[in-house]
Amino acid sequence: MVVVGASRLVACLWHACAPQISSQTVPCAGRGGLTLAGMRTVFLVLVMSCCLPVMAAVVQPLEGERIQGGSVSILDDGLVAIDGRKVALADCDWLAFRDPDLAPVPRGAQALSLVLADGSWLPADVIEAGADDALRVTLIGGSIELELGTVVGWGTETWLAGLVDSEQDVVQLGAERYRGAIQGISGGKLAIEVAELGLIELPLERVSGARLAEAAEAPEHLVLAANLSAGRPPVLLRPGPELTLNAAPTVVMPAPSGRLRVDGGRRVWLSDLEPSAVTEQGAFGVTWPYSCDRNLEGGPISLRSQGFQRGLVLHSEAALTWKLDGGFVRMVATVGIDDLVASEGDCSITVLLDGVVKWEQASVRGAAEPMLLDIDCTGAQKLEVKVGFGERYDIGDHLALAGAYLIRAKP
Repeated sequence: MVVVGASRLVACLWHACAPQISSQTVPCAGRGGLTLAGMRTVFLVLVMSCCLPVMAAVVQPLEGERIQGGSVSILDDGLVAIDGRKVALADCDWLAFRDPDLAPVPRGAQALSLVLADGSWLPADVIEAGADDALRVTLIGGSIELELGTVVGWGTETWLAGLVDSEQDVVQLGAERYRGAIQGISGGKLAIEVAELGLIELPLERVSGARLAEAAEAPEHLVLAANLSAGRPPVLLRPGPELTLNAAPTVVMPAPSGRLRVDGGRRVWLSDLEPSAVTEQGAFGVTWPYSCDRNLEGGPISLRSQGFQRGLVLHSEAALTWKLDGGFVRMVATVGIDDLVASEGDCSITVLLDGVVKWEQASVRGAAEPMLLDIDCTGAQKLEVKVGFGERYDIGDHLALAGAYLIRAKP
């Protein structure tokens, strides 16, 4: 809240309340009384205190207390400054320029999005032809231009989600779907080479979706992840005095509301680590292999309608082992039965470090409140996660370690 128009606000409130206050001295506890002038002073102080700027900027370190202030900025030297205090960005869990608790809004299955070369999902209002081999994208607050090489697809969210593992480039125009190799954009037309038809040029304004067969490549440097669409992967931004798209570093983005998660610092996603041993065996001869960053049917991980872009989902019975290097200090995850199976599921989970049980639950049930797993793993050389049968053997035992990550010790 800003202080613009504060005097007008005070005047309006005072005149609204003045008839209730006489010119008599008002009794006051303790001694004497409070005159009308005194009442005006107290009233002014109370109202003005409500008009002071809200401490909306937040920095949450990986360890330690949350830091709040009036403004936050990212410096060129890898530091975050909040009201004069500086913290290394690599030591941060998340930060917020404003509205830290603002959650992404579900946009509907037919909302437009772009999938960028780094796996970002960027919500869009309008997608149209820009310069040759470029797209002009209208977003909330303005428009940007993206070179075709920074994009791996665009269209409705449902259409894009169904083509993540496409082996050929795909273009949708009305009811027709063309598969082949996209050649570029020129003169407002999208060119695609189709084996049976040769080179076809399609008016871009009539193309409802396009998906290149190229796989998205995760960044190897520190980025900020902004959740702009509920249930979809975040948009990845390069930190600095100006935030730019990681996939298109020359494209400046305004600082979004809500939390910006810091990826690539001391946080290591468990799904990025290859297990050294895996044992899986279903109760009735059917085995469900564990899944990384997706549920067991390929959709997003979800616990009580909260989506997670990262994590693992295991099915009973399962035992996964990771060899660590002794350089981690903490493990964090949200544990529950994935929403895919609704109220089904009842299984046990045991987490061991170097053979010692550090966290366990005898019964994790579907539709129950998710649980926070947060353990000290300082110096551990081996991590084990075991999922066992419950009362109904393995029926619905889709156990999620949602958002699971390890924190490296400070160098």
